[in-house]
Amino acid sequence: MTGLNTTLNTAGSALSAQQSAISVTSQNIANVDNPDYSLQTAECSASTPVESSGITYGTGVQVDGVNQNVNQQVENHLTREKSAQAALETQLLYMKTIEDIFDESTGTGLNAAMDSYWNAWEDLSNDPANPALQAMVYDQGTVLSQQFNAIDAQLEQMTHDLNREIRSDVQEVNAVTAEIAALNQEILAAEAAGNNANDLKDQRNALVDDLGEL
Repeated sequence: MTGLNTTLNTAGSALSAQQSAISVTSQNIANVDNPDYSLQTAECSASTPVESSGITYGTGVQVDGVNQNVNQQVENHLTREKSAQAALETQLLYMKTIEDIFDESTGTGLNAAMDSYWNAWEDLSNDPANPALQAMVYDQGTVLSQQFNAIDAQLEQMTHDLNREIRSDVQEVNAVTAEIAALNQEILAAEAAGNNANDLKDQRNALVDDLGEL
């Protein structure tokens, strides 16, 4: 009998499908402020129809799965651009540090010290026997030497800071790649069991972005 039973079954499948769709919508709303979340959609299709007395009857709707609205090509491009941005920001940081080391705006930088040194030599060349001018060459040479030593010490400190940062980042890279590997296993296991792994994939995409920035 296809009458009442079919009608009840069709209504039941519709209620079940709509309940699933509402659950997905609730998940989307709950994660509206989550930057790592990808919008999800319940994909529905008509259930297998039945035939009775030569007539085909629909049996309602079924949920085939919950899909992520993700363009992987765009995601890959975004990861590359985040990586490039992080690299440029780090480069800018240390270029500014170098700029500060060679700061000439105060009039006491390396150029000023070299000018004073060569000017002292020029004055001495006009009167080589003058003790005061000889002392001035010595004093300006000392100032220039101190300037070189100060710059060298600052560059050495910057190199030390860079090496320390690299060592720290290498440890972080290892930790992130280990998390990605673990998530890959969880995703494979979930999908093999026919379960939804969308949230796990979002977590993985976020970690891939972090890795790109590192």
